[in-house]
Amino acid sequence: AKAHGPAPTPKHEAAHSCGKGHEACVTKRHVSWKTPIENAADKIAHNTVGRGERHPTSKLTESDVAEIRALRGKMLQRDIAAKFGVTRGAIGFIQRGERWGWL
Repeated sequence: AKAHGPAPTPKHEAAHSCGKGHEACVTKRHVSWKTPIENAADKIAHNTVGRGERHPTSKLTESDVAEIRALRGKMLQRDIAAKFGVTRGAIGFIQRGERWGWL
């Protein structure tokens, strides 16, 4: 973002409008200063954020999450957690929509 001068505030980040920053894009017109929230929104829009089953440490798939939600009230959270190899707390977060909320 040197081509656009210094960051407007210390919190601003260099953001790639093309969605290819992770591929080392250096095209000056693709880079601008954005807030962390704006940059995070761009990552979601460009589908470059590793969320859900795309996250490298994810233990669950989207179909697992759908099944976990379908089991609400039919199985104890601790039993669902054991079935999927996650914590009871993770099951609670999923069933309340606090995790995987975009599904």
